[in-house]
Amino acid sequence: MELTRRKFITICSLGAAALTLAPVMQACTKTSELNPDQFLKLSAILTGFKEKELDVKLAETYMNSLNDFPPSKAGLGDIYKTIGLGDGEKPTPPFIEGTLFTDPEEKILADTLIQYWYTGTYKDASGMKSASYQNQLAWKSTGYLIPNAQCRGTFGFWADKPNIA
Repeated sequence: MELTRRKFITICSLGAAALTLAPVMQACTKTSELNPDQFLKLSAILTGFKEKELDVKLAETYMNSLNDFPPSKAGLGDIYKTIGLGDGEKPTPPFIEGTLFTDPEEKILADTLIQYWYTGTYKDASGMKSASYQNQLAWKSTGYLIPNAQCRGTFGFWADKPNIA
């Protein structure tokens, strides 16, 4: 097969077009680095709560927010790998502090994830939103506080000492 000038130009043009389409295709097919179960596992490690104590719908909201509006250059998959969650073992707090919190980009992302869970807020295209006031982890973390909109008993219940078990 003889390579003519016309064939050469055609091949080069097709090659150049193919190279420019690769990033476009990659951007169009971008998905989360973690699946929902992995995100719940990561959230449980970082917040100190058990996976079953975390709301699955909130997890989806927070994961989408962190993927769509990343607070740093690090990705959720980076944090997941850094603290060794892919290995199947639960990392200890000193290990997490010694690895995850030494990289400023990963620290920003981890802090934002923790902030979302404890405050019940997340970021979207129009700014910060409230995902849940009553289910934010700030209430659960103390063991005795409740959201202002809830009543724990009859009138005067607040006068009794909290039952902390």
